Amino acid sequence: MQRYFTAQDVEIDDLIVMSQEDTHHMKNVMRMATDDTIEIVDNKSQLFVAKIETIDERVRVRVIEARVDKSELPVETTLFVPLLKGDKLDWLLQKATELGAVHIKLYEADRAVVKLDQKKKEKKLQRFEKIVKEAAEQSKRLKVPSLKFVGNAKSLTIDDYDRFFIAYERLSGDASKQLNRMLTDDLKRIACIFGPEGGFSNAEVESLHDANAVRLGPRILRAETAPLYFLSALSIKYE
Repeated sequence: MQRYFTAQDVEIDDLIVMSQEDTHHMKNVMRMATDDTIEIVDNKSQLFVAKIETIDERVRVRVIEARVDKSELPVETTLFVPLLKGDKLDWLLQKATELGAVHIKLYEADRAVVKLDQKKKEKKLQRFEKIVKEAAEQSKRLKVPSLKFVGNAKSLTIDDYDRFFIAYERLSGDASKQLNRMLTDDLKRIACIFGPEGGFSNAEVESLHDANAVRLGPRILRAETAPLYFLSALSIKYE
């Protein structure tokens, strides 16, 4: 059953008017018809089943059933990722959504190749929001990850989290045991910052000296792969 998200607060028997984008998807991609059923997730991450009543310029659906779903990671996870070249960031956002990231914050890394002005950021954000929404629907999430451009790594505040990690490839020692040891059962809000293709600058590492530095396994990972390793480790630990 296809899943869609709505910004509304939903109750049983509500009539929901689908967005233009979702209407297009239902009519022209899924080829849905009257009386077909879909899943709707509301603004409180509640899951419902709805039946299509009419298909016109907008599809209208009637909410007929509430359901319980536990598809979210038990820990609220925030990723701080740099801008990456080509379509690497598109791919990362899609896969991070599938693996359960709740917040994704894009920061300006010292060694990042990609630099965007404000106008380009706004255009990119629209594209990125579409990517994570579609990935959340496909992977049966109850939340669409939030996306936000933030400043550089040196301006970040790490006190908002139970544990803030920096994925740092220059660490030595048994990396996997170190990460597992830091993922304790009492954590509710976790964040991790990842470097760009050229790695963190010395100034960035120094500014994040209070963060928990971890190396993600014995191999060097690409900038777009490291966040997925981290999310997978959280899934193994907490799910």
